[in-house]
Amino acid sequence: ISLREYSSDKLIENQDEISLVMLLNKLQEVADFRGLSNLSKIGDKVWEKTPEYLLDIIAKIATALLYRLNLPEEEVDEVVGQIREKKMPVLFEHFEGYDIQATRREARAEGKEEGIKEGIKAFLESCSEFGISKDNAWEKVMEKFNLSEEEVNKYFNEFWK
Repeated sequence: ISLREYSSDKLIENQDEISLVMLLNKLQEVADFRGLSNLSKIGDKVWEKTPEYLLDIIAKIATALLYRLNLPEEEVDEVVGQIREKKMPVLFEHFEGYDIQATRREARAEGKEEGIKEGIKAFLESCSEFGISKDNAWEKVMEKFNLSEEEVNKYFNEFWK
């Protein structure tokens, strides 16, 4: 069976487990999730009659898919738990289609940058309060924070009093 022959809407319209598996199989990258909010159209009747062994198969397929999309293990476990609890209609309802791990790495980098900025600000304010010369403070910032002259100048322009 060629998946290209079936649109996502057609698969959802079928209201059966094999169509759901086919729909999941069509998801090859994060961007493919954008249209999944219509999974809620799969009726509760389908899930009520789905045997446990089939739920396990669907859960394994979803696990492989979600790991391929770089979701962390605890979130994969949560999604798989929803499948096993037959909560599939709301499973991907709020999925926005982004690489969660990459987003978290970016957020950590931004947080680290903000922390360094706040640390330099506090350091320069303390140096100023204790009467340490601008030249000595400048050298220490460059040394302790491993920054270029351009970066140190930027911080001094912003924080030195």
